[in-house]
Amino acid sequence: MLRATVLAFALGGCVPLVTPPSQFSLAGGTDGRRSTPDGAGERSVVLRGTLEPQQLFESQSSRVFDFGAGYRLELQRDDRVVHGPISELGLFPWRYELGGARTRLGLRNIGELLFDQENGHPAGFAYTLALAAELYGFVHGADASSDRDGAFVGAAHGEMGVGLFAGLTHHELRSERADLFIAGISGRLPASASVFVCSECLRGAFRR
Repeated sequence: MLRATVLAFALGGCVPLVTPPSQFSLAGGTDGRRSTPDGAGERSVVLRGTLEPQQLFESQSSRVFDFGAGYRLELQRDDRVVHGPISELGLFPWRYELGGARTRLGLRNIGELLFDQENGHPAGFAYTLALAAELYGFVHGADASSDRDGAFVGAAHGEMGVGLFAGLTHHELRSERADLFIAGISGRLPASASVFVCSECLRGAFRR
């Protein structure tokens, strides 16, 4: 049934997109105390994504505690991939409003279970504590537009925003330990659903 639905959308030139209330972040880390053979410090890049149900409620925009759970993917300097589930607790006691823009300041606490790509077994853990700043707002509504290329219709509800964070990560993987300075960017997405219909694809489907 799912395959048939996807095929029908594709043949009709229809591209659906659904997103849950979520947060994504991209961070880089380095440990200058641990050097690689080329003399550079230990480095890694981490992509995280979490589901954030509190973002669905405008009454939660002024929340102090922020909860999320999801997954992370880490690419280390030696091309080893480490991944695993994560849980996050944000603490944002400071909030400001400047010219209609909402800002929150606080801490991000992230606990992570690490799996090594080599065997897929639990191999360690990581803990991150970081200072964070976010610009955010609440969106609710729907929109539609069309032109000669196609038509678009979409709706969104929830919190959206962008932020910066920096802090420390304690990382243990098998017998290896590292304390990395990390910095990154984050973004919050509301729950949304949208559909784009391509006019040319639609005409081609009818011709068939």
